[in-house]
Amino acid sequence: MIALDATNNQADCACLLNIEKDKVKVIKRKTEKPFQNLKVVQIVLPGWDSSRPSDRAMEKAIAVRDPLFQAYGPVPILTYKAQLKTLLAEGQWYRDSRGSNQFEGQPHMLSCGLPLPNLGAIKAQFLATGGQIEHFEEYYHRRSQKEVLQNFGRQRANRYPHQQFTHFIITGDPQKNAIHDLAWVKEFGADYVCLHGFEITPKLAIIPRLSRRSVLELPRAKSLRKSWVVVAVMLPMSSPMPGLPSLKLLRHYCIQVN
Repeated sequence: MIALDATNNQADCACLLNIEKDKVKVIKRKTEKPFQNLKVVQIVLPGWDSSRPSDRAMEKAIAVRDPLFQAYGPVPILTYKAQLKTLLAEGQWYRDSRGSNQFEGQPHMLSCGLPLPNLGAIKAQFLATGGQIEHFEEYYHRRSQKEVLQNFGRQRANRYPHQQFTHFIITGDPQKNAIHDLAWVKEFGADYVCLHGFEITPKLAIIPRLSRRSVLELPRAKSLRKSWVVVAVMLPMSSPMPGLPSLKLLRHYCIQVN
């Protein structure tokens, strides 16, 4: 078996051939890592953990898109087919995220959502070709990673080694679902950072609910009479990305008064 698709790995080939992984011999050509001049900025937004984001999730994506446009100009966007018009996107997952050259040389790019192939169909194919059920989750994650990897290559950063490129990508929370963890891109030489939406725009700041067990972070205010007081403080925060304005982060502290 000769695989011309470089995104297939040893485990994938073993599954397709229904043999042990160590029986698959891998021959690689030593090359430079392709993303050494690419910075991947993951932006975590609630509601983007599936391929069918809600209207509220779309509003959050637009709230992130607008300051990026202000900072970097009309950044090309790639997303799901159903959201192309709403997000003013030029590219679509699967159609333009694989071999298209329409984004070549673009210094900045924004992708919204992750490619999440049909779970039932992929699982049936995996089991039919000899895959073991306990390995399916890892296999499914790799399928998504392959598409993401192809998409990160659409700017063709490797063809412009003396330029710097940035790829913003909106996803769900990697702490809730490992498929949204994109830290693996560092293996390909990319500079990687993970931010939350409110670090791009204060419009997405979430006011947390505080309980009596909250850690005391402010001096006690003896002049106040109530036993517990919630204090809101605006703290200056440096911009996480060059070109974006400095933000102010709303933080709440719970203090106890004797």
